[in-house]
Amino acid sequence: MHRLTTLLLSTLISFPLIAAEPKAIENPDRFCEDAKELASITAQLPDYELSWNADTPVVVLPPLKFDVRGVLSAARGQPVCVAVVISETGAALDAAAYFPKRVALSKNERRQVLTNKFKPATQAGVPIKSIMVMKAWLQ
Repeated sequence: MHRLTTLLLSTLISFPLIAAEPKAIENPDRFCEDAKELASITAQLPDYELSWNADTPVVVLPPLKFDVRGVLSAARGQPVCVAVVISETGAALDAAAYFPKRVALSKNERRQVLTNKFKPATQAGVPIKSIMVMKAWLQ
């Protein structure tokens, strides 16, 4: 009985420490591309191509207006992925954080992303609807 109690106590004490640690990312260069949540987004928008698959990907026209400090703080040390839906005219139609799952853009952060100017992705020289992924992480 004493062993069981000791095991339970040690598990209960260590569980919050384990739960507070961010999950390690397998490939830090592809964390946004490999996130399962991105597949869900692309499934909901079948007419939109991922920007990096186009002949010419979406380009953010300077200056980039997005203060990432709040969303990175909410991510507690993990990198953050934001999907931005771009029309064929280069207008940002929607934006949302999709990784990590518990993180969401605030209204102000979303507004900042949507007010940026974009050069649309092109396929065979023709502008297309696309989904651009923005990555943010602490270095």
